[in-house]
Amino acid sequence: MNTLMGIYNVTGHYDFESQTSTMKVEDLIKFLDYAKSSPGNPLDTYLIANIEYDHTKMDELIGTKYMRVAEWEKAIEYASSEIHWKSNYKIDFAKEMLTMEKEAAIMKGDAQCQRYYDLAIRYAQAGYTGDCWYLTQYSKSVVDTVGVNEKDFAAIAYQLLQKASMAKDKKLKEKALFGSCYYYFHSNHMLTNEWNNATSSFETIEHPESSEFQTWLALEKFELSTGQPTADFISNCDCYKVFRDRNRHCKC
Repeated sequence: MNTLMGIYNVTGHYDFESQTSTMKVEDLIKFLDYAKSSPGNPLDTYLIANIEYDHTKMDELIGTKYMRVAEWEKAIEYASSEIHWKSNYKIDFAKEMLTMEKEAAIMKGDAQCQRYYDLAIRYAQAGYTGDCWYLTQYSKSVVDTVGVNEKDFAAIAYQLLQKASMAKDKKLKEKALFGSCYYYFHSNHMLTNEWNNATSSFETIEHPESSEFQTWLALEKFELSTGQPTADFISNCDCYKVFRDRNRHCKC
């Protein structure tokens, strides 16, 4: 792998950039060590003498790749030896996540549920669908998916919200249930537009078995069980309105 990466680099092959972006962080570190090593044969001698890359950019990429797999402590340890990383919004985020995860591991009851909720927000925002995608990515497009050798932050956030929804505090439980309904947490959705050959048009199909439908249903059941008015941030949500309007007579 190191020799092949060296060939990609020296020849200017486009695979060098794509490989450095998607390869495991440990493999990237091994390549950079190779680029500074003593050559063992004529090919290595030539490659090592001609390998070129932006050291600052590569160091930043390694720290970011550790963040993509939620290895906050390693990201922090790596940053401690890199001057340009010592004061950085990414490393501030990593420190906050590491602290919160340690706290969540020893907390109990609603305090723990609150910390799960706090972590869920941050995982959701740092993923490729979140507003803070730049914490772990360098670009964004509508066709993005979870990258190779990256953790699925949306899935982690959803799992944390499920834990947070076990809270006894009704407001916290409500927020966790509502957060679980986030569209991008679900691969199968409650509504899809499908072509109808009989009518030669698209029609909206409802999927009660979908995970998204079931999370909205869990939220609605909770709201009906409290005997209290639904929070404004939920009652004003267009998606919640659509769910209730379409399932007013549902026996689910």
